[in-house]
Amino acid sequence: MITVLALAVGVVGGIYGIGGGSLLGPILVGRGHPVVQVAPAVLTSTFVISVVGAATFTVLGLTTTGDIVPDWQLGLLCGLGGLIGGYLGARLQPRLPETRTACPPRCPCHLPRAALHRAGSRQLGAQSHHR
Repeated sequence: MITVLALAVGVVGGIYGIGGGSLLGPILVGRGHPVVQVAPAVLTSTFVISVVGAATFTVLGLTTTGDIVPDWQLGLLCGLGGLIGGYLGARLQPRLPETRTACPPRCPCHLPRAALHRAGSRQLGAQSHHR
């Protein structure tokens, strides 16, 4: 099930150019996986997805017309920031409580969780009508 979920996240991430971890992390935490396990797994999957995505766009740039080759300078600068931020976040994460978030409830980081909650509520409502 997790592989199928990761496949779907990879497709969406590849289409929109967003990090798969921004989708996969909240889904896994929402399904009950502890953050201390989800964070490194999601960072690893994001790294793998990024390398494969950059290689794919590089190959496509060689075989098709159009300007789709990655901007390597921009990518490396963003990657450096992500590397430093990921290290700092990994050092900070064990010090944060598992049951409380480190930011206020109206922070945009809660939007994926709120959307998942609404989607789950709708699905449960639909299931109860069929009984």
